[in-house]
Amino acid sequence: MNLFHFRSVVLFLTFLALAACDREDDLPDEPFINTVEYLEAEKDLVINFTDGDGNFGLPADFIDPPFQAWEDSVNGIINKNHNNLWLEVFVKESGTFELLETPNPYGFDFRIPFLTPQGQNKQLKVTATYNLIDLEDFVSANVLEFGDTLKFVVTLVDRDLNSSNTVVSEGHILRD
Repeated sequence: MNLFHFRSVVLFLTFLALAACDREDDLPDEPFINTVEYLEAEKDLVINFTDGDGNFGLPADFIDPPFQAWEDSVNGIINKNHNNLWLEVFVKESGTFELLETPNPYGFDFRIPFLTPQGQNKQLKVTATYNLIDLEDFVSANVLEFGDTLKFVVTLVDRDLNSSNTVVSEGHILRD
């Protein structure tokens, strides 16, 4: 085997070895929302996101600052950081989207549970599904009607309180 062939074989084996390695992707430490999709028939909001350092998710017992439920319980000021999925729902009224008010002090915000993987590679690639069947309660209360157009605004926050990009969905029809 001549020197040219030897170098070609070594170069090929180097590429093969690099391709076989389980390398980490170059993901930012803060969460990043890739897509938000609303499945009208199921009333599911599907959020695809990544988190480069894997510090996403809040166990139920994470209630000490900065994750406590209330900033000021005497005056009824909630702590936005108690939840890590921040969701605003808008309904189209007279051609403009208006925020859908809810009696829940957290609105539609939600706490995604602890997701940090074991091992050295902590990176997360997640598909989270949030079922919004509760929207039917707004229909029962005559706040919404089937056929209304909804829009969703989603932001995620990790345990270091790094916020993701904010994604605004397209308009979606509320189906029966």
